[in-house]
Amino acid sequence: IVKALTTIDDPNKKWLLNLSMSYIESLFRNSQGDLAAKETKAAIKIAKAKCPEQLPEIISKLSNYGLVSNSDIENLPLNLILIYEINSLKCKLKSESMSDSIKIAKSLEGIIGKIVTGKTDAKLDPDTANGLLLEVLVISLQHRLPEAASLSMKNLQRPYTDINFEYRIKFAEADLIVKKLGDRELSYKQSVLNIRLKAICAAQEALLASLKECDSSTIQSGCVTLWNLCLPLLQHNLRHRIIAPLKLIVSSLEDLRSMLVLLRCQVHIELAKCYQDQEKLVDALENFSKALNLDPGGQYKETILYHMKCINLKTNLYKKPDTIEEKAGFLLEQAKSAKDAKAQLQPILLKIGEYLAPNTFNWGMKELSENSRNCTSFIVLRDKITKYREAKEKSWSEMNRMGEKNTHERFMLWADVAKLARKEEVWDVALTASRFALWFESQFSQQQSVDDDTESLRKSNNSRASSMKSEKQTHKDFSKKKRLSNFSKGNAILLSELHFIYAESLIYFLMQEDITLGEPAKLPKHIVSSEEELVAHIDYPHWEAYCGWISEIQEECITHFIKGGQQGVILKEWWLVNNSCIYIWNYLKRSIDNNNHKAVIGWLSEGYNLLISSKGNADFVLVCQYVEALCQGYLSKHSSHITGSSRKSSPSK
Repeated sequence: IVKALTTIDDPNKKWLLNLSMSYIESLFRNSQGDLAAKETKAAIKIAKAKCPEQLPEIISKLSNYGLVSNSDIENLPLNLILIYEINSLKCKLKSESMSDSIKIAKSLEGIIGKIVTGKTDAKLDPDTANGLLLEVLVISLQHRLPEAASLSMKNLQRPYTDINFEYRIKFAEADLIVKKLGDRELSYKQSVLNIRLKAICAAQEALLASLKECDSSTIQSGCVTLWNLCLPLLQHNLRHRIIAPLKLIVSSLEDLRSMLVLLRCQVHIELAKCYQDQEKLVDALENFSKALNLDPGGQYKETILYHMKCINLKTNLYKKPDTIEEKAGFLLEQAKSAKDAKAQLQPILLKIGEYLAPNTFNWGMKELSENSRNCTSFIVLRDKITKYREAKEKSWSEMNRMGEKNTHERFMLWADVAKLARKEEVWDVALTASRFALWFESQFSQQQSVDDDTESLRKSNNSRASSMKSEKQTHKDFSKKKRLSNFSKGNAILLSELHFIYAESLIYFLMQEDITLGEPAKLPKHIVSSEEELVAHIDYPHWEAYCGWISEIQEECITHFIKGGQQGVILKEWWLVNNSCIYIWNYLKRSIDNNNHKAVIGWLSEGYNLLISSKGNADFVLVCQYVEALCQGYLSKHSSHITGSSRKSSPSK
């Protein structure tokens, strides 16, 4: 069509240019960059000659793809050159070819300088300059550069001629309040929370005012800003403070019939959870239903259905649950509403575990409840180690035997049991439940590799017979994949949290053995009563086995903390990385305070490497603490090595 319109020299160049842009975008997305660049030059040439009012849109859109070059913008007005520079910078940031925050800040400050100079030289009218400064402001906030954002804000020319522009600036001001916190932005200290809540109130007021103008673009921009400000507060102990902002986002997007369906779905889910916490079950059910209708591609379907099922079990008190999962879910809802938590909770949780893993849960719990401090001989100590390992192996065997039946529902039930037990500090239940829940992670990983292998097999088979076989295999594997493909980002985050719960539960299990993380094994007093007896038994094989077992559990703790953080790196959820390293730091703090850096230096190194992998999104104070502890550890290691060498080299007296 573009070729035909160019050939006949159609006078309606606006139509031609719109079609050309769609054509160029299609070429770029189909990896035909050279042809797209050639067509871009032709489109800019036509726009310069016949339709100059289209140039800002063309340069803005096509610079985002990196298709506009310096030669294309020669002799153009200053506003078009600045549009090119801003969008070229966006393109570099999108492709991650520029990741140094100092360079990004310098580039933005250079653009602001040109806008301000152009404004004073009367080359840019105030509205154009303000529009460009708003673009720079948005980029600065996206990349957490509060200095550049403040500079943009400072140079805006008031009063604003467009009321919707004023609302956009107010949204940006609210975001800037939080961005100015810098490394403290994700902190949960009361002072930081108050600043975030102040920013949320400011964004909420601006959004309420913008609803009067009915500009869909501005309202949606405000909803996105308000949602991003609320995200860190979406926790069971904080989300009650943001119910009003969530309701405002829901109603605003609903009135617009907004196409931001994923955002609408997510907000409905979080609002439903808030209502669930407040026992407003009808409102919770209504919001879950709306989320289910808006869920694009069924990403949250299993999670929503699970929560809806739990609510229905709670409301239908006189209906007897049919399946094992329903019975467990019914008891779980009772456990959540237990008033005298510790007294009532443990027997209910044990019953839930018995429903979900009838052969191994209670047996495994019994083994965990016996600690080694009451052991009277090395034989008893050996038997304890054997039983602990058997309980672990049997729990995995039972899960493997149960297979993929109601996979997602069982995973969610085990996760809820583990979280509730962790909250009420019922550590033996938390340990066992999180172990069962983490089985689903390995199962999902195995299934993913099976699906990849099946896809490769399907592509490699060319003959008709092989194709038929492949088709049957693909259909079979697809049915498996369908059951396991709903491990959405939310479930992946939940798996990270389960790694943390499991590691913490192991630490409390070690405390039963009178051992803290980073300390060597201690021999129970019932076996030896003096240091002389301990020295006599130090080479005893059962004692060596016990020491190895304690070291094994300690390594397992750190491994699971690190796994939870690594999941955060993959998901780009940096708070998970920070939380992982905070857990490691807090539980090794005793060893660090006792100057026992040498014993924990390997674990500190793992935590430090995890922080560094977050590419500047780590808590700066935490990084400094790790660096200081590592330096002290390496110095003590080095000094002990020098002392040892000097002793060897010195002559005996």
